Amino acid sequence: MATATKEAPKRVRAKKKFPVQLGNVSIGDQTASIGAKIDRNDLGLEEIDELLNGKRATVRLVCGPGASADERQQKLMDDVDFTIDATIDCKSFSATPKRFSVTMCFNLEELKEVDLKPFAKKKAQLFIIKSMDLDDDTDTDDGEEEGGEE
Repeated sequence: MATATKEAPKRVRAKKKFPVQLGNVSIGDQTASIGAKIDRNDLGLEEIDELLNGKRATVRLVCGPGASADERQQKLMDDVDFTIDATIDCKSFSATPKRFSVTMCFNLEELKEVDLKPFAKKKAQLFIIKSMDLDDDTDTDDGEEEGGEE
């Protein structure tokens, strides 16, 4: 279940953590989406393909004053980070010479109690906790049977 908190969340063991520049937040009937740009210096082509391209990923998205600051800096009392722990679908990505762009799709059922407004057009940290192929059940069935003759 997705959560959004203003308190310091529990630490998670992530496969990968990197900064993102969030774009518009879009809310539909059953899904919400947030666009994100990722600098090529922070994530390589092979990594984005392995972690996000055509994947369902368990993520933590943290935005706020501390998201773009050096981790070693101590936060001030009024520095507030907003956090979402959720599952996203990322069907594809696009690339330019400087950055990658992805759209993270969230299931609205999972985000019932989450206010997404603080995430619009902000700098954030994206933690990829785990990821798997979106079409694990369908990608092996191509209509042909392997093995012997009939």
